[in-house]
Parts: sequence; C-alpha cells; structure tokens
Amino acid sequence: MRSDFAWHGAPGKYVRAASVHNALRPFGKLDFYCNEDNFYKYNMIVQTLGAPVQLKTLLGCVLSLLLGSLPAAQAALSVTLAWDPDPGVAGYRLHYGTSRGRYTETKDVGNTTRSTVWSLTAGETYYFVVTAYNTAGLESEPSNEVSFTATPVRLISPVADFDGDHHTDLLWRDSQSGDVAIWLLDGPSVIQAAVIAKVPLHWKIIGLADMNADGKTDILWYDTTATGQAYAVWYMNGMSVENTQLFSLPVNYPVVFFADLDGKGTVDAVEYQPDSGAVVICPNTGDLTFYAAYQCTVLEGWVLLGLADLNGDGHHELIWRNRSTGEVVAWYLTNFQPSRSVNLFTPSLNWQLRGIGKFNANPSDAFVWYHSNPWANSGTIAIWNFNSAGQCSSSLLGIAPFPWEIYGAGNSEILWYNPNTTQFAFSSVNGTTTTPSAINIIPESTWLVQPLSN
Repeated sequence: MRSDFAWHGAPGKYVRAASVHNALRPFGKLDFYCNEDNFYKYNMIVQTLGAPVQLKTLLGCVLSLLLGSLPAAQAALSVTLAWDPDPGVAGYRLHYGTSRGRYTETKDVGNTTRSTVWSLTAGETYYFVVTAYNTAGLESEPSNEVSFTATPVRLISPVADFDGDHHTDLLWRDSQSGDVAIWLLDGPSVIQAAVIAKVPLHWKIIGLADMNADGKTDILWYDTTATGQAYAVWYMNGMSVENTQLFSLPVNYPVVFFADLDGKGTVDAVEYQPDSGAVVICPNTGDLTFYAAYQCTVLEGWVLLGLADLNGDGHHELIWRNRSTGEVVAWYLTNFQPSRSVNLFTPSLNWQLRGIGKFNANPSDAFVWYHSNPWANSGTIAIWNFNSAGQCSSSLLGIAPFPWEIYGAGNSEILWYNPNTTQFAFSSVNGTTTTPSAINIIPESTWLVQPLSN
C-alpha cells in the first residue's frame, strides 16, 4: 500500500528534484514514496533495490521480515511489521534500534507474525530484525534487516457516505482477488454489506469524492497500466454503481486530491508527485475534462496533506505541513493560482492530523488531531474548528483508550482502527465523548479499507 514512511531500498525510492520554485511559501516536498503493493513479499526473500537477499536459517525456519504499511490513518510515528510464519517455532522476537546492526530494544511477540512498534521519534531511522525461538529456548539467527524513518505527517483521504445519510460508510477491497465491497453503516451498526464488483488489481482506488453533487460519495480509480484515459469514476447510489466514466488528467501523478477549488460546483483535481514535490492544479471544465492551470515544484520539507474548505465558501484550500517544525499552512487560490498562504498554527510534531471533514453542521471543514501516549495507554484528541473568516479555534475532545487510532473523520463522526484486533469503531463528535464503539465484524486479513492512502 502506498505509505507515509521511507522504506530504504524499496521500489519507488525518491530522487531529489534539481530545481525548486521559491515564489510563494509554503511549497513542500516528500522525500519518500512507496509503491501501492501491500507488501514486497517473496517466498524466501525480501526484495531490495537490487539483488534479492537470502535469509539465514536456524531451527529449520526461514523468516522474511516485511515492513508493512499501516492503514491510511495510522501515523508514521508507529510502524507495523510482518513476516512469514513457520509452524515449527514457539514464538518470535522483534529486535530494533537506531543504528544499523545494533538493536537496543527487544520485543517478544509470541507466536504471531505481526507486531506494531509505537512512540517512535520523528525524524529518527529505526532498524529491525526478527528471530524465531523454539520450545527449548534456542533462538534463530536474525532475519534480514529493514529500516523505517518515522515521520509525523501523512496524506488525508476523506471518509465515504455512499447513501447520503450523513453517516460514514466503509469501502473495502480484497488485495488478492480484487473484489470490492461496501458496508453501509449507522455508527458501529452495519446496515447492509455486500461485495459489489470484482476489478482487476491493476486498477487502484485512489480517492473518494462526490463527483456529481448528488450528496453521495463516488469512487475514483486509476489504471496503473494505462496511458491516456487512465482514470475512472464510479457514480454511487448506496450499494449500486449507477454509472461509470473514464477520464484523463494532465500529468498522471501518483497522488490526486479531488475537491471543488473555486466554489462553482464542479470537482477539480490537484495532482501531486511526492518523489519530486511537483504540484499541478487541474480545473474541471465540465464532464470531467481537466487542464493544468498552475504547476510548480515545491520546497523541501513541506508536505501536501490534503484539501479543506476553511471558511465555508465552497472553495477548498491546499493544506501543508512542515515535517521539521510542525507548522501548518493553508494555501489559498484565486482563479486556480496560489494567491496567499496563511500560517494556521504550529503544533508539536507529536500531534498528527488524522481527519478533515464536516462537523456539527458547520459549513467549514474541521481538522481532527491525535496525540498518542502508549505509556499511559491512552491518546488525546483535539479538533480545530474554522469560522467564516477562516480563523481557527481549537478544543480538546478528550482521551481515547490505547491502542485505538483515528483512521478518518467527517460527517460529525470519528472512524477508529485497532491494530491489535483489526477492528474498526466509531464515535460521534459532540464536544465531549471520544470512546469508540466497535464494529463487531472483522473481515479476513486480505480485505483492506479503501483508499489505502494517498
């Protein structure tokens, strides 16, 4: 899955841009980008940028240590790792540290092949290996080493509402078969659930947006093998695909945000290339015809998080964050050109933006932030509300039980994810309550909520 962290040696490793545009702050640049495959997984090896690495063995087992991606809402101050199982072992130990080949921390994870490490330091690179042990206490040699750089930012995807009832719904895809499923929800209650289609895996779900202004979320697709009309939209009505339409974008960058940028009722696009920091603003002239109105390469250190309507006027602004300072800046547009930037606030890097959406009938979008504190088995939630002048006021929403993490937000609801149980949950935002109510259905592990990440 596309992920908000650096996997050293992974396909898609970045190359720095030779030139940058300095006319207007902030411009950002992501210095990492991973391919959308869930894992680079091979039978007995881990694929690196070059020759495969053969793993050492002991106890008759071969381990493949895989740097896995968290769901879209999981911030990169924690990381989940997975490896191939071996039926002959009693358990596994995960070893890690901040120097290559030196592991100062050891976590006995028992007989499981997946583990999450929390409370990583932003900007620090961590190195991981796994060992197996048997019932006699003999321990294997370590697996190959993988590394992970903790970053405090991720890109924000909107939540879905496929039937227009103002409740968040879930879109699923089976990563092996390509099946697509929808859960229509009323809070934690599943009202209706079904597989609605099977789509070849070279088609990736890249976004959610109401493309025809009917109050129902539509599904945006990208064909990774196509040229020209590489994009498609499914116009949704609850569980039904009412119509489909192919379209093209000017540049075919890997990240696309969809929203109304000029308040005229059509959904425009912002193409973003994390590798180089290039941004292209693409107005929609109607019937999904897009053109490049403005493009630039952004300054290093800034990340484009998403789009938000900060003053309720129907125009969406570009939201940036500085990966080093934590500064959050809105980029206002006039005629699809950047006209001014506004420093909204500079929260600590430990505060992570987890959702952008509508809350409590406010026409402006709100930001939902999360600060995890695993040592206290809790996390703190805050919300930024904006008035008609785009001015921000913040308030705490309370404490959430660890290890629940915010997956997304909107429709006056917070969508949660528990990496230990793989459960999802909901809580309504009324200014005081944040306790998640879990959905009691857990799909097979091959099913992943979409979109995985921008």
